[in-house]
Amino acid sequence: MKKTKGATVEPQQKRPRVYWDACIFIHWLKATGELGVDEQFRRLDAKELTAVTSVLTVVEVLECDIPPERKHLLPILKQNPDKLTIVQVGWKEAENAHEIRSHYKETTEAKVKTPDAIHLATAVLTECDVFYTLDEKLTKLPEAGVLYGLKIEVPPHPPEPAQKAMLEVPPKDAVNER
Repeated sequence: MKKTKGATVEPQQKRPRVYWDACIFIHWLKATGELGVDEQFRRLDAKELTAVTSVLTVVEVLECDIPPERKHLLPILKQNPDKLTIVQVGWKEAENAHEIRSHYKETTEAKVKTPDAIHLATAVLTECDVFYTLDEKLTKLPEAGVLYGLKIEVPPHPPEPAQKAMLEVPPKDAVNER
């Protein structure tokens, strides 16, 4: 705590810096109901975290079949740099991606695809605390929990009470009143 002219000021806690793999956006845009994904977007909206992704995500998302009523959502996120950072891919990311692919090729039988290596490299270079993905190939990589100090995880579900609220279906009358 810090005192300022007699007032006690609580130190601001650093928001976690998390990297979102393209699949996080794809599940959200398709409204799959994946609770961990929905919780990440709730936390983003509440400014409880800072999200980072690569411009490569835009390419991957645009290749998917997104429901027409949800296609407008990705540009909205692009317009919120205080919440979401979209990183351009450059020489450093390419070199790091190559290093990651080579590491797994030489030390394990796991193969990391180029787009995944670019995402991982971008997360490392932007000093993210955790890399969230729904891709089992990435979460099951040997050393996945400590790759360059980066944790690779499935996004956690919200606490139990919040899960129940997210899963509750409003009564028919409540839907018709909107």
